[in-house]
Amino acid sequence: MPDFDLDAALNSDPDPPRALVNWATGRTDSGSSPSTGEVFFYVEGGDDWRPVAEFRKCKVFVFCDARHKGPSSAQAFSDSLKQGKLPVGAGRFTSSNFKRWTQGDDSSAFEVWEQRARSFIESLWPGSEQPDRDPSPKRPAPWSAKIKRTFPNGDSDTVRIIHLPVDGLAAYLRLYLRDAVAPHAICLPWFNGGHHQPLETFTRVLQLDHAAHESLLVLPDRVEPTAPGTTDWHSKSRTFPDWGKIAYSAKPARFSRLVQAASSQVAGVP
Repeated sequence: MPDFDLDAALNSDPDPPRALVNWATGRTDSGSSPSTGEVFFYVEGGDDWRPVAEFRKCKVFVFCDARHKGPSSAQAFSDSLKQGKLPVGAGRFTSSNFKRWTQGDDSSAFEVWEQRARSFIESLWPGSEQPDRDPSPKRPAPWSAKIKRTFPNGDSDTVRIIHLPVDGLAAYLRLYLRDAVAPHAICLPWFNGGHHQPLETFTRVLQLDHAAHESLLVLPDRVEPTAPGTTDWHSKSRTFPDWGKIAYSAKPARFSRLVQAASSQVAGVP
Protein backbone atom coordinates (compact mmCIF):
# COMPACT_ATOMS: atom_id res chain seq x y z
CA MET A 1 0.00 0.00 0.00
CA PRO A 2 1.55 3.36 -1.00
CA ASP A 3 2.30 5.97 1.64
CA PHE A 4 -0.62 8.25 2.36
CA ASP A 5 -0.18 11.74 0.88
CA LEU A 6 -1.21 14.14 3.66
CA ASP A 7 -0.83 17.25 1.51
CA ALA A 8 -3.02 15.84 -1.24
CA ALA A 9 -5.65 14.75 1.27
CA LEU A 10 -5.92 18.06 3.09
CA ASN A 11 -5.71 20.40 0.11
CA SER A 12 -8.87 20.88 -1.88
CA ASP A 13 -9.62 22.48 -5.19
CA PRO A 14 -12.04 24.16 -5.64
CA ASP A 15 -12.29 25.99 -2.30
CA PRO A 16 -15.21 27.78 -0.67
CA PRO A 17 -15.02 31.59 -0.81
CA ARG A 18 -11.41 32.47 -0.11
CA ALA A 19 -12.31 35.27 2.28
CA LEU A 20 -14.09 32.85 4.63
CA VAL A 21 -11.13 30.48 4.65
CA ASN A 22 -8.74 33.36 5.31
CA TRP A 23 -10.82 34.68 8.23
CA ALA A 24 -11.26 31.21 9.71
CA THR A 25 -7.49 30.68 9.73
CA GLY A 26 -6.60 34.15 10.99
CA ARG A 27 -5.14 35.30 7.69
CA THR A 28 -5.39 38.94 6.70
CA ASP A 29 -5.06 38.06 3.02
CA SER A 30 -4.47 35.04 0.81
CA GLY A 31 -0.70 35.34 1.08
CA SER A 32 -0.30 35.83 4.82
CA SER A 33 0.54 33.13 7.33
CA PRO A 34 -2.26 31.68 9.45
CA SER A 35 -2.67 33.19 12.92
CA THR A 36 -5.37 31.43 14.90
CA GLY A 37 -4.80 32.74 18.42
CA GLU A 38 -8.08 34.68 18.35
CA VAL A 39 -10.21 31.99 16.66
CA PHE A 40 -12.95 30.00 18.41
CA PHE A 41 -13.84 26.78 16.56
CA TYR A 42 -17.27 25.30 17.31
CA VAL A 43 -18.34 21.86 16.07
CA GLU A 44 -22.13 21.53 15.63
CA GLY A 45 -22.77 24.78 17.46
CA GLY A 46 -26.32 25.24 16.20
CA ASP A 47 -27.66 28.58 17.42
CA ASP A 48 -25.48 28.73 20.55
CA TRP A 49 -24.34 32.35 20.84
CA ARG A 50 -22.68 31.98 24.25
CA PRO A 51 -19.04 31.71 23.09
CA VAL A 52 -19.37 35.13 21.46
CA ALA A 53 -20.23 36.52 24.89
CA GLU A 54 -17.82 34.44 26.97
CA PHE A 55 -14.62 34.50 24.91
CA ARG A 56 -13.65 38.15 24.82
CA LYS A 57 -10.18 37.38 23.49
CA CYS A 58 -11.56 35.75 20.35
CA LYS A 59 -12.31 37.88 17.30
CA VAL A 60 -13.46 35.13 14.91
CA PHE A 61 -16.02 32.42 15.72
CA VAL A 62 -16.15 29.53 13.25
CA PHE A 63 -19.30 27.40 13.41
CA CYS A 64 -19.40 24.12 11.45
CA ASP A 65 -22.93 22.80 11.39
CA ALA A 66 -24.48 21.39 8.25
CA ARG A 67 -26.96 18.96 9.73
CA HIS A 68 -28.87 20.43 12.65
CA LYS A 69 -32.50 21.20 11.88
CA GLY A 70 -35.22 22.96 13.81
CA PRO A 71 -35.10 25.76 16.41
CA SER A 72 -31.52 24.92 17.49
CA SER A 73 -30.15 24.89 13.98
CA ALA A 74 -27.70 27.14 12.21
CA GLN A 75 -30.68 28.39 10.20
CA ALA A 76 -32.29 29.71 13.38
CA PHE A 77 -29.01 31.37 14.29
CA SER A 78 -28.69 33.00 10.89
CA ASP A 79 -32.28 34.25 11.10
CA SER A 80 -31.52 36.00 14.40
CA LEU A 81 -28.40 37.57 12.92
CA LYS A 82 -30.28 38.79 9.86
CA GLN A 83 -32.63 40.58 12.25
CA GLY A 84 -29.59 42.40 13.61
CA LYS A 85 -29.40 41.11 17.17
CA LEU A 86 -28.20 38.26 19.31
CA PRO A 87 -30.26 37.14 22.35
CA VAL A 88 -27.58 38.16 24.84
CA GLY A 89 -28.48 38.85 28.44
CA ALA A 90 -25.27 40.61 29.55
CA GLY A 91 -24.19 43.62 27.54
CA ARG A 92 -25.45 44.60 24.14
CA PHE A 93 -24.50 42.71 20.99
CA THR A 94 -25.66 43.91 17.59
CA SER A 95 -25.04 42.17 14.28
CA SER A 96 -24.36 43.80 10.93
CA ASN A 97 -23.00 42.87 7.52
CA PHE A 98 -24.85 39.56 7.44
CA LYS A 99 -23.92 37.93 4.14
CA ARG A 100 -24.67 34.65 2.45
CA TRP A 101 -21.76 33.46 0.33
CA THR A 102 -23.10 31.78 -2.79
CA GLN A 103 -20.25 32.37 -5.22
CA GLY A 104 -19.73 29.31 -7.38
CA ASP A 105 -20.58 25.79 -6.26
CA ASP A 106 -19.59 25.96 -2.61
CA SER A 107 -21.21 22.63 -1.81
CA SER A 108 -18.85 20.71 -4.10
CA ALA A 109 -15.86 22.23 -2.33
CA PHE A 110 -17.18 21.18 1.07
CA GLU A 111 -17.83 17.69 -0.29
CA VAL A 112 -14.16 17.54 -1.29
CA TRP A 113 -13.18 18.51 2.27
CA GLU A 114 -15.26 15.62 3.62
CA GLN A 115 -14.09 13.10 1.02
CA ARG A 116 -10.44 13.83 1.70
CA ALA A 117 -11.02 13.79 5.45
CA ARG A 118 -12.50 10.32 5.13
CA SER A 119 -9.42 9.17 3.21
CA PHE A 120 -7.14 10.69 5.83
CA ILE A 121 -8.99 9.06 8.76
CA GLU A 122 -9.16 5.69 7.02
CA SER A 123 -5.40 5.79 6.43
CA LEU A 124 -4.77 6.26 10.17
CA TRP A 125 -7.52 4.17 11.73
CA PRO A 126 -9.01 1.73 9.19
CA GLY A 127 -12.62 0.91 9.93
CA SER A 128 -13.14 3.79 12.36
CA GLU A 129 -16.12 6.12 12.29
CA GLN A 130 -15.84 8.54 9.40
CA PRO A 131 -16.75 12.23 9.05
CA ASP A 132 -20.47 12.38 8.37
CA ARG A 133 -22.06 13.00 5.03
CA ASP A 134 -24.65 15.70 4.57
CA PRO A 135 -27.93 13.80 3.99
CA SER A 136 -29.68 16.74 2.32
CA PRO A 137 -29.56 17.05 -1.48
CA LYS A 138 -28.20 20.59 -1.22
CA ARG A 139 -26.24 22.25 1.52
CA PRO A 140 -27.16 25.65 2.88
CA ALA A 141 -24.91 28.48 1.80
CA PRO A 142 -22.06 29.52 4.08
CA TRP A 143 -22.57 32.87 5.76
CA SER A 144 -20.78 35.45 7.86
CA ALA A 145 -21.79 38.35 10.08
CA LYS A 146 -20.08 41.05 12.10
CA ILE A 147 -21.04 41.49 15.75
CA LYS A 148 -20.47 44.66 17.74
CA ARG A 149 -19.99 43.60 21.34
CA THR A 150 -20.63 46.17 24.06
CA PHE A 151 -19.98 44.77 27.52
CA PRO A 152 -21.49 46.03 30.81
CA ASN A 153 -18.24 47.82 31.72
CA GLY A 154 -18.46 49.85 28.51
CA ASP A 155 -15.75 48.03 26.57
CA SER A 156 -16.68 47.31 22.95
CA ASP A 157 -15.21 45.68 19.88
CA THR A 158 -16.26 44.03 16.63
CA VAL A 159 -15.95 40.32 15.92
CA ARG A 160 -16.91 38.03 13.09
CA ILE A 161 -19.04 34.88 13.00
CA ILE A 162 -18.54 32.43 10.15
CA HIS A 163 -20.80 29.49 9.43
CA LEU A 164 -19.43 26.69 7.23
CA PRO A 165 -21.93 23.96 6.23
CA VAL A 166 -19.45 21.12 6.50
CA ASP A 167 -18.51 18.32 8.86
CA GLY A 168 -16.53 19.78 11.76
CA LEU A 169 -13.67 17.29 11.62
CA ALA A 170 -13.29 17.78 7.88
CA ALA A 171 -13.12 21.54 8.45
CA TYR A 172 -10.55 21.18 11.23
CA LEU A 173 -8.29 19.05 9.06
CA ARG A 174 -8.52 21.45 6.13
CA LEU A 175 -8.25 24.74 8.02
CA TYR A 176 -5.85 23.96 10.85
CA LEU A 177 -4.09 20.59 10.89
CA ARG A 178 -2.80 21.13 7.35
CA ASP A 179 -0.92 24.26 8.45
CA ALA A 180 0.10 22.92 11.90
CA VAL A 181 -1.93 25.60 13.66
CA ALA A 182 -4.92 25.35 15.97
CA PRO A 183 -7.66 27.71 17.22
CA HIS A 184 -7.51 29.37 20.63
CA ALA A 185 -10.46 27.18 21.69
CA ILE A 186 -12.12 24.07 20.26
CA CYS A 187 -15.66 23.30 21.40
CA LEU A 188 -17.01 19.76 20.96
CA PRO A 189 -20.73 18.91 21.25
CA TRP A 190 -20.90 16.05 23.72
CA PHE A 191 -24.44 15.40 24.86
CA ASN A 192 -26.14 13.81 27.89
CA GLY A 193 -22.94 12.90 29.65
CA GLY A 194 -21.66 10.90 26.69
CA HIS A 195 -20.39 11.21 23.19
CA HIS A 196 -20.75 9.53 19.84
CA GLN A 197 -18.14 7.80 17.69
CA PRO A 198 -17.33 10.62 15.22
CA LEU A 199 -16.17 12.69 18.19
CA GLU A 200 -13.89 9.88 19.33
CA THR A 201 -12.22 10.13 15.95
CA PHE A 202 -12.01 13.91 16.34
CA THR A 203 -10.32 13.63 19.73
CA ARG A 204 -7.84 11.10 18.34
CA VAL A 205 -6.85 13.72 15.78
CA LEU A 206 -6.50 16.36 18.50
CA GLN A 207 -4.32 14.04 20.56
CA LEU A 208 -1.98 13.60 17.58
CA ASP A 209 -1.99 17.32 16.76
CA HIS A 210 0.86 19.11 18.56
CA ALA A 211 -0.61 22.52 17.77
CA ALA A 212 -3.95 21.59 19.35
CA HIS A 213 -2.22 21.04 22.68
CA GLU A 214 -1.93 24.82 22.90
CA SER A 215 -5.73 25.13 22.50
CA LEU A 216 -8.46 25.08 25.10
CA LEU A 217 -10.86 22.14 24.79
CA VAL A 218 -14.39 23.23 25.71
CA LEU A 219 -16.78 20.51 26.90
CA PRO A 220 -20.15 20.41 28.69
CA ASP A 221 -19.68 20.69 32.46
CA ARG A 222 -21.18 17.21 32.98
CA VAL A 223 -18.51 15.58 30.79
CA GLU A 224 -15.05 14.80 32.13
CA PRO A 225 -12.17 14.67 29.60
CA THR A 226 -11.59 10.99 30.22
CA ALA A 227 -12.55 9.57 26.82
CA PRO A 228 -9.84 8.34 24.44
CA GLY A 229 -8.04 11.32 22.96
CA THR A 230 -9.04 13.90 25.57
CA THR A 231 -7.00 12.85 28.59
CA ASP A 232 -4.18 15.23 27.66
CA TRP A 233 -6.55 18.09 28.52
CA HIS A 234 -6.38 17.55 32.28
CA SER A 235 -6.36 21.06 33.76
CA LYS A 236 -9.50 23.13 34.23
CA SER A 237 -8.83 26.54 32.74
CA ARG A 238 -12.21 28.30 32.94
CA THR A 239 -15.73 27.42 34.02
CA PHE A 240 -18.86 28.96 32.54
CA PRO A 241 -21.78 28.38 34.96
CA ASP A 242 -24.34 30.25 32.85
CA TRP A 243 -23.27 28.38 29.73
CA GLY A 244 -22.82 24.95 31.29
CA LYS A 245 -19.31 24.48 29.85
CA ILE A 246 -15.79 23.98 31.14
CA ALA A 247 -12.61 24.82 29.23
CA TYR A 248 -9.70 22.45 29.75
CA SER A 249 -6.04 23.03 29.02
CA ALA A 250 -3.37 20.49 28.11
CA LYS A 251 -0.87 22.58 30.05
CA PRO A 252 -0.43 22.10 33.79
CA ALA A 253 -2.17 24.70 35.91
CA ARG A 254 0.12 27.64 36.59
CA PHE A 255 -0.13 27.18 40.34
CA SER A 256 0.93 23.54 40.02
CA ARG A 257 3.97 24.53 37.98
CA LEU A 258 5.00 27.07 40.59
CA VAL A 259 4.65 24.47 43.37
CA GLN A 260 6.68 21.97 41.38
CA ALA A 261 9.39 24.53 40.73
CA ALA A 262 9.57 25.47 44.42
CA SER A 263 9.71 21.83 45.47
CA SER A 264 12.55 21.17 43.03
CA GLN A 265 14.55 24.07 44.43
CA VAL A 266 14.04 22.86 48.00
CA ALA A 267 15.16 19.36 46.98
CA GLY A 268 18.25 20.83 45.35
CA VAL A 269 17.17 19.83 41.85
CA PRO A 270 18.64 22.29 39.31
